[in-house]
Amino acid sequence: MRRNLKRLLALAMVLALILSGLCDSRFQVLAQESTEAETEVLEEQESAEEEQKEDEASEVVEELEIADVVEEPEIAEELEATGETADSGQAAEPDVVEASEGAEESEEAALNEAAQASSSEEVKTDAKTDDQTDTQASSPMRIVRPGDTVVHTYTFYDEDGTKELDQQILSAGETLNEPETPEKEHARFVGWYTDVTEGELFDAFGEEGELTESIDTVLYARYETVFYVYYMDEKHEKVIFTQTYHEDGEKVVVADVPFVTSDTEAALIGWSTDLKEDPDTFAGTKDLAIEGDDLTLYPVVAKAHWITFKSDGGSVTEPVFVRTGETTTKPEDPVRAGYAFAGWYENEACTKAFSFGGELSANVTLYAKWDAVRVNYTVLYWQENADDDGYSLKESEVRQGLTGALTEASASKSYKGFSASTRKLVVQQTIAGDGSTVVHVYYDRNIYTVKFMRNGRAIEELTITAKYGANISNQWPSRRKDLDNTYPSNWRISRNGDKYQSGIATMPIPGDAANPNVFYYVDQNGNYTIETRFYLEGLDGNYVLDHTDSFRSRRRDWTTTDNDYYPIKGFTVRMSGDPSSPRIGSGVTTFDWRENIYGWNFYYSRNSYAIHFYDGENELTSKIFKYQADISGADFTPQPPTGREDYVFQGWYDNESLEGTAYSFEGKTMPAGDFPLYAKWTEPVYEVSFDLNGADLAAQADPDAYDDQQVKKGEIVTRPADPVREGYTFAGWTRADSPFHFGTGITADTTLKARWISNSRFTLTYDPGEGTGTQVTDSKLYADGASASLLDCPTGWQAPQEHYGFLCWNTEADGSGTFYYPSDQFVMPADDVTLYAQWALIRETSLTYVYNYEGAPDPTTVPLKTPNALYAIEENNPERTGYRFLGWTIDQAGKGMLYQKGDEIRVDTLDEETNKLYAQWEIEIKPPTGLATETIPFVWMLVLAGMTVVLELTERKKDR
Repeated sequence: MRRNLKRLLALAMVLALILSGLCDSRFQVLAQESTEAETEVLEEQESAEEEQKEDEASEVVEELEIADVVEEPEIAEELEATGETADSGQAAEPDVVEASEGAEESEEAALNEAAQASSSEEVKTDAKTDDQTDTQASSPMRIVRPGDTVVHTYTFYDEDGTKELDQQILSAGETLNEPETPEKEHARFVGWYTDVTEGELFDAFGEEGELTESIDTVLYARYETVFYVYYMDEKHEKVIFTQTYHEDGEKVVVADVPFVTSDTEAALIGWSTDLKEDPDTFAGTKDLAIEGDDLTLYPVVAKAHWITFKSDGGSVTEPVFVRTGETTTKPEDPVRAGYAFAGWYENEACTKAFSFGGELSANVTLYAKWDAVRVNYTVLYWQENADDDGYSLKESEVRQGLTGALTEASASKSYKGFSASTRKLVVQQTIAGDGSTVVHVYYDRNIYTVKFMRNGRAIEELTITAKYGANISNQWPSRRKDLDNTYPSNWRISRNGDKYQSGIATMPIPGDAANPNVFYYVDQNGNYTIETRFYLEGLDGNYVLDHTDSFRSRRRDWTTTDNDYYPIKGFTVRMSGDPSSPRIGSGVTTFDWRENIYGWNFYYSRNSYAIHFYDGENELTSKIFKYQADISGADFTPQPPTGREDYVFQGWYDNESLEGTAYSFEGKTMPAGDFPLYAKWTEPVYEVSFDLNGADLAAQADPDAYDDQQVKKGEIVTRPADPVREGYTFAGWTRADSPFHFGTGITADTTLKARWISNSRFTLTYDPGEGTGTQVTDSKLYADGASASLLDCPTGWQAPQEHYGFLCWNTEADGSGTFYYPSDQFVMPADDVTLYAQWALIRETSLTYVYNYEGAPDPTTVPLKTPNALYAIEENNPERTGYRFLGWTIDQAGKGMLYQKGDEIRVDTLDEETNKLYAQWEIEIKPPTGLATETIPFVWMLVLAGMTVVLELTERKKDR
């Protein structure tokens, strides 16, 4: 393509030379009006000149062809190195596009493009390296056509969306700055939100992330209405307490405001907006309300005397004051469980009663007198367990006694087989007034013996000694494995009787005919062995031989009696089904006729029992298990009963009185019998702790008084003595920053915090920080713990360079501390405080027009208030002698698209040093003199273009 262009240009040049010759001859003849002779001479000269020009043209064509052959590889290499293509002749610029794309191409535009290509070397030569230009081609500028980039547009509005406050347009990697904080009277700025009334708080200030499409985000200022009520100390010197209200017209509550007067014979009688309120004419605190502005209230203190009440365990009676000249009034009687209130007394021994209705001449402390009344207490009777060392509740009894006296419980009950315990004696208790006193009385099981007789004497090694009711089944003589001698299974139950017994279950009480404790030996001579085989059902349902009772006899016509079917704990003899035991009166079965062994097979089914779970009198559920089955998984936690949702489950108890210890299921198996379990619920017990809030515990008169207290739900906490702290006056206890009254029942874990009023006063100062202006000090002084409403930016303060407006306050000058906005509530510490103004950053950029030649005027820089906003090129076409202005490019060397005045672009902030547009020029060509009436500019342009190419290529060839 380029070779063809060169040939075309060369041919055009030849044509131009011929035509120029003709034109020159013609114009010269016309101009000189020569004679005919002169004309002939001229014609001869012209003919010679034409021939010479034709020869020169041929030489030029030859030179051009040779140059094409030699230079094209070099040109291709140069094009490849610079990123150009043979077709485009320019660098690929992804961030730059033709600003005048779509414009109609005229012949002049075509000529401009050709001229620009032909003069590229000259443009490069004109690019200088001082302040006017750069020595190297610039990196791609952050200047783009609007359609070639994606941006994120943030628009900030006032609270109702009617007024735009700020707009920032960002490309990826740019920084979103927090705009100037808007102001509103009696309102604190709470942030920028994504909706006028709802929406979410926006906090994504900082670097913009990757963008795949253009985004618009609209944000609205949001405020919280706030009014402050300041409470002054009695000297009106400092703020001791601050309240905030959020609605105009809201009632001001002064009841819980902490205040302590330094005069022990004076009292606060109210609060007034009048600094000089007279206590003698003060009618009491009127109904105060917010009326569109902050309030400052002053204490009204009058002479008075105080009555302090000591209730000695009764309900709390708060101190009261009686103004001078007024009379005392009897308060509501306190209450104490188990006692009757007997009046207030002036001395702790309660011997001098106080009379209400008179005036007070001094402060007084009164003591409550209480008379004990009869209240209930409970006596529990426990019986020792048969097979372990524990005790089970047998019954309970309610008795009465005077509160504060000792109980009178004794082992007055009589139980067969039991005696009053000598190991666990009765311990009398002091009777509590609330009926909670319990006394325990224990009974131990008696120890008995079972004897086995032979020839009128007891066989000592067979004697069984055990507690009444204890399981002794394995101690029957025939089942003993620790004996050297062998004994029969059957023993007579009387010396000469014909009834026999072959086993025993539990230790009987002597004298019980149905359960004898003396047995008699039976002669074991005989040829026959008579066996009773006992099969017990396993947990898996199969029957397994447990033991065999046998004896020797001379006959085998034995039949079963009811004594043979003796009970086995946890089992029932099976008399039907398969397998089954023989009925009473059944004869023997042959087991082994060769060995003369006869007898019976007894089968016992394993019993199932139920655990009954009760909550009070209501059975919740029951769970059934076979005897000796694992019941460790039977435990569960029931739902609290109605009305006691917050009660705490303490476990299952085996008695209705819920005494003793909770039943443990761990490792347990089902016993031989149903048994009930009762859910025990207790009122929640809450922990009350005391925070001295800066006071030294060791400096208190009784440090133990501030130990944690365990308080049942609804009960009151014991008030400790008022703590002391150097430099402060104690102003009561608070819970969650509100005053706490010790008559309040506790319903949750509670921390009571000491409130102090500082004897010092502190200032709050505002500093402009990096801005300019005079420090401003709050007109009020504050006690530590009191709050201040922070000021707006003071009038006259100016933002520092590169900033434009007030943002917020900070506790550190460099902004590394805590941020606060105007009208925020600032809690004063025990020190003077200085807050420093923080300023909003200006987000601007600029565009520089560089004229791009030796000796050019200084560049022109234009500030852009909104980076990335659409900007129309404003610079008028500059002028340069001998050159024609072509347009602006972002590349100094002229690569990329040309921008013209009025073209729209975007300019960002990523690198302002590259935000430049460079002027591009072409040599201005004027036609030769003498062509007065006929000009052929197009031909001359072609001639010049051809000459430039030929000359350039020829010179480069010669240089090689």
